[in-house]
Amino acid sequence: MRKRLAIIVFAALPLAACEQPKSVEYYMTHLPEARETLARCQSLGKAGENCGNAGVAITRAARAQFERDRARTQENIESGAIWPTWNGK
Repeated sequence: MRKRLAIIVFAALPLAACEQPKSVEYYMTHLPEARETLARCQSLGKAGENCGNAGVAITRAARAQFERDRARTQENIESGAIWPTWNGK
């Protein structure tokens, strides 16, 4: 009986150690965790689904930030707020 229990425990151990891969959408809403995951993957030389999804989420977030900054700059150019004025007027 003990042998069976030991076999079952050791057989189930790898299944318990595996974590489910997280989606890109999950990492998009949890960017600090995505950065931590990607840093861990790079330092350990791992390349799994979590590593790829974290990298994609970070890239998408950076692209979205770039687009927001570009739109704000374009608005400032069109309104004239970006150009300096003489004598503060």
